[in-house]
Amino acid sequence: MLSQYAHDWLLATLIFTRISGMLITAPAFAWQSAPAAIRVLFALMLAVVVTPLVATGDPPSVVSLAELFVLGCREALLGVSIGLAIRILFAGFMLSGALAGQTSGLRMANVTDPENATSTPVLSRFLEIATLATFFLIGGHRQVIRVLIDSLQWSPPGTEFGWTGMVHALVEIMTQSFVVAIRLAAPVVAALLLTILVIGLISRTVPQLNSLSIGLSFQSLVLLAMLTCSLGSVSWVLEAHTGQALATLKEAFMNRADAATMMK
Repeated sequence: MLSQYAHDWLLATLIFTRISGMLITAPAFAWQSAPAAIRVLFALMLAVVVTPLVATGDPPSVVSLAELFVLGCREALLGVSIGLAIRILFAGFMLSGALAGQTSGLRMANVTDPENATSTPVLSRFLEIATLATFFLIGGHRQVIRVLIDSLQWSPPGTEFGWTGMVHALVEIMTQSFVVAIRLAAPVVAALLLTILVIGLISRTVPQLNSLSIGLSFQSLVLLAMLTCSLGSVSWVLEAHTGQALATLKEAFMNRADAATMMK
């Protein structure tokens, strides 16, 4: 009986560690402004709910504190990897805002980002907030939690994990992030470059005009118009690439599960 209780406590601790790693890095859950006690309580609640669902396999063998520390670090890295995949995807949206801001002449318009404790371009911050709101609207937070729970079935706590597949998955998601940045920023950048060309032609035709002041105002108007027209596509792009990123993570975990099955 005592050994069963010890197994349950060990399993719950490892599950809590993996969930905590995800909550630290995932943009939808890593609220720096939220009290730490709230985030710890949320991780504990998830661990309590999930532990009975995965407490069916063989208990992990732990004979020393050093081995327990290694298992905890492994579970934390798995959780961090899941959250990091979503954060990398979100970085693509912020990069698109930075590209558009640089082209439109708003490179000096920065705002303080309290989440990252740094200064970011205003368009990047705007797209980050819009992306986060859209992420909740399309149910992305539920999909991430679902992948986290399923990962406990594909890679039970305390078992060996091959990191090669996870590294390849993160690299592929990084590639998707750059694709997102190009897809979102390309129409805006193209319109702004065309605007710069038109303003240059006008300034050569009418040299008396102050092309600098007129150009900045006109570029701002074009930027706002393009953002208004293309902002609706953020939900489509985010939904498509979120599904691809989570499918890539699932494939990394499933490949590990298939390899473990073959070894048995």
